[in-house]
Amino acid sequence: MRYQNSPESQQAAAAAAYAYIKQVNRIYEEEFGEPAPLDGDARIEISLGEAGRELAKEMHQAWVHSRDIPEVQIKSDLSDWGGELSMSEKCAELSSFLSEPLYHISNDYLLSYYLQWPLTGRQDENPFLPHYLLWKMGLSIYFPSRDRVVLA
Repeated sequence: MRYQNSPESQQAAAAAAYAYIKQVNRIYEEEFGEPAPLDGDARIEISLGEAGRELAKEMHQAWVHSRDIPEVQIKSDLSDWGGELSMSEKCAELSSFLSEPLYHISNDYLLSYYLQWPLTGRQDENPFLPHYLLWKMGLSIYFPSRDRVVLA
């Protein structure tokens, strides 16, 4: 479902964003043994058009300059964690073969990790599912601060 600026799309996007926050916080707490980096009730904003493009540029510059904001740390940590996930023994070769082609679907490692999750053999919920749901809507998620999440 592509994002349409309607109440239904806004509700679906916000639900995916809150699920994303929940998964990020779970990964930090359970996998990294660190405190949750985001407020569970963070304010969700939807920024479309020029404002959304400007925010994306701002977040890219934050990445380039290694600013101390959740956006930079979370995206880096999730990418590292996803790239280091162990695959089940029978799927390891398949994963190594598919990793880069799956990345190039959208130049998005987190989408690649979503697609490869079944190959890990883990039984817990795919933590990259909310990323995939937002991707299907044509939205990206940004974390400018602990209590503010923006979809653009």
